[in-house]
Amino acid sequence: MRRTQLKEGTVFEAVDKLGNRFLYRFERVDHTDGPDRAYKLWNLTTRERTEVEAAWFGQRKIRKVKQ
Repeated sequence: MRRTQLKEGTVFEAVDKLGNRFLYRFERVDHTDGPDRAYKLWNLTTRERTEVEAAWFGQRKIRKVKQ
């Protein structure tokens, strides 16, 4: 799934290479914090704010969750 398919409020599951699964809500993109923290997510599993770079999405299997 491309990042461009994620819109504000989209809930998705991300599975890393170790098989760890987390649910996230896509909040927004803000390039003023720099490229390493441009993508703002809310981790619904841990209830923490998460800021990631574009490469983060390519390192995980991303699947939209029906809302």
